[in-house]
Amino acid sequence: MSAQPDSPLADASQWLERARDDLLSAHTLLEHQESGWSVVAFLAQQCAEKALKAVLVSRQQPVPKTHDLVLLASRATLKESELRSYDVKRLNPWAVGGRCPGDIPEATKEQAAELHAAAKRVLLACQQVVSRADETVGGSGNAADPSS
Repeated sequence: MSAQPDSPLADASQWLERARDDLLSAHTLLEHQESGWSVVAFLAQQCAEKALKAVLVSRQQPVPKTHDLVLLASRATLKESELRSYDVKRLNPWAVGGRCPGDIPEATKEQAAELHAAAKRVLLACQQVVSRADETVGGSGNAADPSS
């Protein structure tokens, strides 16, 4: 993206960069650990949360202080063709509240892998929306692809 510093698109780019970092960390843990799959699930949720907030920032909408992905997706007014609501709903329970023992059952490796894939789809969809916003203000719209 070629946004001016301190512009909504520059701020959105920072949100997307953090989302990509979370996705990369989740991927690394998925590939190299033997337990603790709930951490991967949490990072996947965090990736989606930051990506959705990037869309809000790019549209100069207020960013609510919430971890509720369903609410964020609703505020971002993304169409089903842009974002699968199923992915958002699957990731939603793994927010900060889901990190405490007993809140939700420990994730399995298979669940963690599915949540990682869902987060990647959310990130890609949000990157495309932000990229289109960049194109409408004369930028390059060249958002980087997230890692695996």
